[in-house]
Amino acid sequence: MPDNLPQAARTWLPRLLLLNLIVEIGIVVTGGLVRLTGSGLGCPTWPQCVPGSYTPVPEQEQSWHKYIEFGNRTLTGVVGIVAIALCLGIFFWARTRRRLLLPAGCVVLGIVLQAVVGGITVHMDLNPFIVALHFMLSMLLVTASAWLVWRGREGDGPKRPLVPTPIAVVAKIAAVLAFVVLVLGTMVTGSGPHSGDADEPARTGWDARSVAWLHADTVMLFCGLVVAVLLSLFVLRSPATTRRTWIGLLLVIGVIMLGWIVVRARGEIAAERERADEQAHGEADAAQQRHAVDLRPARARRPLGDVEPRHDLDARDHRRDQRGRGVDAGDLLDHDAGRDRIRALALVLLGHVDGV
Repeated sequence: MPDNLPQAARTWLPRLLLLNLIVEIGIVVTGGLVRLTGSGLGCPTWPQCVPGSYTPVPEQEQSWHKYIEFGNRTLTGVVGIVAIALCLGIFFWARTRRRLLLPAGCVVLGIVLQAVVGGITVHMDLNPFIVALHFMLSMLLVTASAWLVWRGREGDGPKRPLVPTPIAVVAKIAAVLAFVVLVLGTMVTGSGPHSGDADEPARTGWDARSVAWLHADTVMLFCGLVVAVLLSLFVLRSPATTRRTWIGLLLVIGVIMLGWIVVRARGEIAAERERADEQAHGEADAAQQRHAVDLRPARARRPLGDVEPRHDLDARDHRRDQRGRGVDAGDLLDHDAGRDRIRALALVLLGHVDGV
């Protein structure tokens, strides 16, 4: 912090800048908790939690999910209060650092915009693209808050480069690539089995495996650029603060990779469960079909000695009644055919006798 600031500014302004960054990171953490627990619709409306109440009510059907979602919304208010306090502190305590006032004011506006997008997310039933926009706004706010912390430790004098221009260019490319990694990460989540709600997850409709591969390739390229910049800083003996910054970034990447591995493992487990359920249903359907096939011949054939079906007996009785009343055409045909057979047999016998 520059020495030309009042004592109050040198004491409280760095704390406000750091507190602003902490609460911005905190709301990202609580937002992740909302997603992982499927509590995105814990408060089914916005800005109220339920119609007629801004806080959860005992008779809500969302169980404990309502408290997680309400906690995330409450932290949004805390973040807004801290950002407004930061703007007031810069305006009253750090008149020589008025260049920080505009970025701090953008943070306040970003918090308001983020809250509105969060409400749209609820009303859109956790549309994955709106959820992705909501997350990216949070990451932009974290980036702006981190930049404010860094700029608060510097002066407002002329810029002095700490690294050669080629390294600075590679570092800027890595920063842009980090933004691409975050966007692709939201698409992976929105296309996967756990995209924001535990019961009926809304998905992008894209192939999750293809999007995950593209995301993984981008992450590997990003990690390569970070390692290249870090090695260049050590080789050129850049200032220690710069090296520590990139080492911290590498550690953050390691934590993110660990989280990605955990999420991917959860996705594989969920996919394995779905495949097991489909296989079980398929086996049950096949067994039912085999059982139906086994029963069909038994119904088609009537073993000897079984009682003649009732409808056959009724038909036979009906024919007998018809014969008692008179002979029909069918009976006449049967009678003539029998008489012809008797006549043929008699002729055969007579011929045999003549031969003898």
